[in-house]
Amino acid sequence: GVQIMALGRMLPDGDPHLKGYDAVAVPSGKVFKYIVARSASLEEVRKMLPEVKKKFAGAFLVNVKGDVIQTVR
Repeated sequence: GVQIMALGRMLPDGDPHLKGYDAVAVPSGKVFKYIVARSASLEEVRKMLPEVKKKFAGAFLVNVKGDVIQTVR
């Protein structure tokens, strides 16, 4: 997936901060990490990243397994 932000609170579905994306909030310590462009295919997610970065310049690739999030290089 692509992580777009991390916040100390849960956002409701459709919140304007999500800029139209259907994000999943994954708890990580005291923050929620917001993930979009979820897919089992890393190649597919890599193709989506440039589009997501148009709205979230700091977005980056992550691998999510349960509640564990790892940055993908």
